[in-house]
Amino acid sequence: MDELNKIAAHSFGKAESILQIINTRIDRLPEWKRYVYRMKNFEIDSEIWNEALVQKKDAKGVLYLYLKNNYEDERTVEDVLRTLADRPDIQLHMAITPNKFKKGLRVAGSLLEKKAAYFDRRSKSVTAYWKGAGVC
Repeated sequence: MDELNKIAAHSFGKAESILQIINTRIDRLPEWKRYVYRMKNFEIDSEIWNEALVQKKDAKGVLYLYLKNNYEDERTVEDVLRTLADRPDIQLHMAITPNKFKKGLRVAGSLLEKKAAYFDRRSKSVTAYWKGAGVC
């Protein structure tokens, strides 16, 4: 499970690669704790593995593993997004202009607003400098 958690993008990991890493880690343990995992372990102990992993094979029969909790969470997010996308559009009773919408996003005096103003001023001064130099 640790090796699947290390995959930065939640995605399927190739079972053979994961087994190599696991066996390398186990090889450092005292001899009485060592066990060499093989691909057949996924078939033999499938009931145990299926509690924590989603196993899928591609067209060539290569086995890929995914953490079940992450997989199920992603399916939940997918279902919610599909449900939201299938809902009818909200009918607004009052028109909202782009400026009014943008104004509603701002919180007066917030740190984000202060930073945005700083970068806006800075951007304008840099643009003015380059225009004066005849570059823009």
